[in-house]
Amino acid sequence: AEQSDLEAQLVGKTLFVLESETQTVHSIATETGKARVLARLPHPVEKLGADASNIYALSDSSLLTALSQATGKVLWSHRLVGSARRASLQLAVTSGGVYVGVDGAGEFGVDPKTGKTLWNRRCKYPTLYTPQVLGSDVVTHFDDLRRTNVRTGRVIWKVSTSSVGEESGRIVGDVVIGSSEKAIIGHAASDGRVLWKMARQSGLAVRNEPEGIPGDAENMILQDDGQFRC
Repeated sequence: AEQSDLEAQLVGKTLFVLESETQTVHSIATETGKARVLARLPHPVEKLGADASNIYALSDSSLLTALSQATGKVLWSHRLVGSARRASLQLAVTSGGVYVGVDGAGEFGVDPKTGKTLWNRRCKYPTLYTPQVLGSDVVTHFDDLRRTNVRTGRVIWKVSTSSVGEESGRIVGDVVIGSSEKAIIGHAASDGRVLWKMARQSGLAVRNEPEGIPGDAENMILQDDGQFRC
């Protein structure tokens, strides 16, 4: 599958953009378009994440690196899987820690301050769907739909979805919205119970685009004056 040349994360009024061709992270003031090079990474990066103070870059060999948003300095770097093999990945940053899914190795909770692996659990299809952030937790979909605390690895709830072929979607307020072949389904974020179902029309689906990222971010180009424009 063709991948975008840019990964982007919005933090407040600053957009952090990774150019995959050069492995360069740019910091862009969204109100003015003024840009600066924050860091150049020595290894290919597949996923970019952020919290209030750090940027997290994940390589396809499961190397997770934390960078300071203020200086671009590497704070820590940690390989989650012993071998440096290429793998498909998922990355989500919560208020309690960093969540990573690695194909063939399962899901991980990582301490954002040290890079230490807090827990690791084998699971089916850890990279199939994008994990959705809910405070210090993630809602994921493997062979079931579940909410997990990223700091402790505790599964708060899980709901079997194999019978309806349900796909993960978006979190809206206190509702996790997903879709099956036949319906759009709303689950309570607190305990996973089904709140409502709506018959799905042909072509109607729930997509989980990263929230807060401009829809045309992947079309932004670095201009000669140091600013990004579409």
